[in-house]
Amino acid sequence: MNIPELLHTFHLPRNATPLAARVRVNRGDTYRILGRYDQARADFDRALRINPASARAYHGRARLLFETRDYARAIDDMRRALDLA
Repeated sequence: MNIPELLHTFHLPRNATPLAARVRVNRGDTYRILGRYDQARADFDRALRINPASARAYHGRARLLFETRDYARAIDDMRRALDLA
């Protein structure tokens, strides 16, 4: 299975639960790897709305921000991730 095919395996729960946040983080990581940054950002942002204490969501978004050269925000998100870890 290649990465684009992997995206079809992510089944999002209908309600806003911690599981839904984790699925969004995983899918966001996959989109980031594929260079689909807008979709990745949307998933990380949604994961953080569902679970504002998700260190993984902050970490994933920090990596995305770093890759898109938004260094100041990347540092802020990485600090939040470390504080929550």
